[in-house]
Amino acid sequence: MVRIAIAIAAVLAALSLIFGYLLLRPDDMAPAPVTLSNAAATTLAGIDPKTALVTDNARHWLDKAVAENGFYAPALNRDWSPSDEKYASLVTQGRLLYVFASAYDQSQDQRYLTALKSGADFLVKDFRDPNGGWVDGVTIDGQKTETKANDYDIAAAIFGLAHAYGANRDKRYLKAAMDMVANDASGMLMLPRLAAQGDMEGVMAMSTGVNTNALMHLLEALLALHDKSGDEQIWQDAEAVAKFATKVLMPATGGFIAENYDLSLKPGTVIDLGHQLEWAFFLSRAVEAGLAPVFLENANRLVDKTLALGIDPDQGGLWGEINGSTEAVTDKSKIWWRQTEMLRTLLHFQALRGRDDLAPVVKTQWAAVMAAFLDTEYGGWLSHDKASLTLTTTAPIKRPPYHEAGLYAEIARLKMLHD
Repeated sequence: MVRIAIAIAAVLAALSLIFGYLLLRPDDMAPAPVTLSNAAATTLAGIDPKTALVTDNARHWLDKAVAENGFYAPALNRDWSPSDEKYASLVTQGRLLYVFASAYDQSQDQRYLTALKSGADFLVKDFRDPNGGWVDGVTIDGQKTETKANDYDIAAAIFGLAHAYGANRDKRYLKAAMDMVANDASGMLMLPRLAAQGDMEGVMAMSTGVNTNALMHLLEALLALHDKSGDEQIWQDAEAVAKFATKVLMPATGGFIAENYDLSLKPGTVIDLGHQLEWAFFLSRAVEAGLAPVFLENANRLVDKTLALGIDPDQGGLWGEINGSTEAVTDKSKIWWRQTEMLRTLLHFQALRGRDDLAPVVKTQWAAVMAAFLDTEYGGWLSHDKASLTLTTTAPIKRPPYHEAGLYAEIARLKMLHD
């Protein structure tokens, strides 16, 4: 009986997915036009993304984190002195590639391009596992961990290498990124590819569960890789991930995307509020690249539900997590990366998606977040809101400013679209 019930559920899910694709109207299939509202232009006018990205963040990492052999320090103390952490990860190495690519794009300072090249070379050479695949950590002298890179690590590496290729057009980085998609991300892509073919029976049969944080960052990486390479298969995979997340995962979670889904694709109860806004942003960027505009309905729903439940009404800022079953806030901590993702997504949707209703929220949250998270003594961002921290010269530790770079790079892009 259990097998019959599973089979029936799989057939119904497959029919839902197939008809969902077939019912897209012709006008829904055309890329959405990109225009910037006047209200959004006014909001952006007072923000200087180049100074914020390059002067306040990236230059410290260029000066303190880059070794001669291309190893990137995974963390720095609050005063930008070296931390005690010895192992760079694929995540920290890949994300600093993006930071330096973004800083180079804003400044045209050749030092960032030099650091980018040495860091990409180090990643491609030193993170390889002699037994195949990649390891998750390496020291400055090449000592490797015994732990294999996981899906999250792989997504970060693809993302960083895509931007390294975009900055200096070295085809070795493109090949490494493409090989990672083919050989190391195939497990993450299996279910989205099956779903894109309408094979929900295959999805249910092959499912081992879904870690959506890794899947979301794979979508980010695929979008970047397609943007830099124009490869059609990469686009098909990005489209498949976006559709899988919105058409298979979201409906089971009341309009949210849970952190994890089990073998039967039943959602867990943890809903990360920052990740909802990241999903919304990547879905909107996918629509800019050619995904059907109807998917903006999902993205806008993620924005609206997150704002309704996740904003601190007294102090401002975005809380951490809610329970997907009760929608009660279960984590009221405020960490820096969620704030950057909130601001980036709100600015993007106000600017490009006709959401001038977000203007008051953007204004209020920008002021609250900048007051609570900017390190006015040493520069950069604090890991948590000041009220929750005991500040010293070394604490809190600073992590690669990937999220900060994403915020400021998007502001620069939006301003350029207006100009």
